[in-house]
Amino acid sequence: MTISLFNRLLKGKTKREAAGRPYIPHDIILSILLRLPVKSIIRFKAVHSSWLSLISSPEFSFRHLHHERACFHKHGVIQIRNRHTAYPCLSLRSSFDTAAEDVDRDHDLVDIQNPFGEVYHSTYIRAEVLGSCNGLLLVCLIHRDRRSREFLLWNPSTREHEKISCNYYSPLTNIVGLGYDEFNDNYKIVDVSFKRPGEAVINVYNLKERCWEIKNYDFPYKVYYYQPGTTLANGIPHWLVLRRVNYASVVLLSFDVVEEKFKEVPLPAAIKASTYISTLYGYLCMGDADSREIWMVWIMREYGVGKSWIKLNISFPEPPEMPFLYRLIPHEFINKDRVVMSIDWMTLVIYSPSRKEYKNVLISDQEFSVATYAESCIS
Repeated sequence: MTISLFNRLLKGKTKREAAGRPYIPHDIILSILLRLPVKSIIRFKAVHSSWLSLISSPEFSFRHLHHERACFHKHGVIQIRNRHTAYPCLSLRSSFDTAAEDVDRDHDLVDIQNPFGEVYHSTYIRAEVLGSCNGLLLVCLIHRDRRSREFLLWNPSTREHEKISCNYYSPLTNIVGLGYDEFNDNYKIVDVSFKRPGEAVINVYNLKERCWEIKNYDFPYKVYYYQPGTTLANGIPHWLVLRRVNYASVVLLSFDVVEEKFKEVPLPAAIKASTYISTLYGYLCMGDADSREIWMVWIMREYGVGKSWIKLNISFPEPPEMPFLYRLIPHEFINKDRVVMSIDWMTLVIYSPSRKEYKNVLISDQEFSVATYAESCIS
């Protein structure tokens, strides 16, 4: 149902309510709202106090998120704008959602003004997307000159964000993820920092309690091929790491958000190595390049079951007008014929294996961090 038709129904509802005869039953209103995009839902909060209560409730946010349209993701890039000023802003250019075949629409631009505080022209600052869960982006703000970093929990759809101070700063690469505890309706950030190679500091942030907790258990892993973690629909974040006692041993690591423990996920029996993890149709997938053009993709059809991995071979020809040395990074397999990829962290593309063609989505003159998220009302 279109928004214009919905507005006409509202006018009819007002007239009939005045005559004592309600026009639209509550379940129909709810059914309509669940089908609307987040931008429209936010506008409808102003219709009536009862609508505000309904739309603001956690139950509605959860149902809207898991409605059929929520399986489609939006993609974009996060960059720092106004670097030359004392107050740079954080900018998300969202390009398209995967429900649409046409990716040539105008880009949505969402800014967060002055997330770093006052900075000097020579200050080194960076923003990096480290996780995405239920429409929330976990962004790390790095202020290297001050030897500090902060986390930003950001919902680009509602434009709400919350800043979270970090307990520990390390110049070494961290392992960070965002997860969801469905039993307690709570979000948690796990942050593994390294004092020095082999010595980890593990902190878990509880969003409900607004506090960090240090975990005193061993972490026998090290960073492998660095990329942000992947959080599945079950709310569990995953990373690729190396076992510390044998650096040739790749491990698919997960974090149980309820028990707050790390667990190993079984790898495909025939896989030799892996350089990325991602999702395909909501399933966990991982893979590696057998050559410069051939990628082996493994999909876990039943979560946690090692024998459920199935293999796909996807050919990626050399992108046009690319230098001889370039890095191709798959970010998400929308379906078997649409793959979201970045090239050298400067260009975001969609590749079609059946057509063997690349379609540019975003081109930038500066490095970016890729953001993949579902639209949601969660705040």
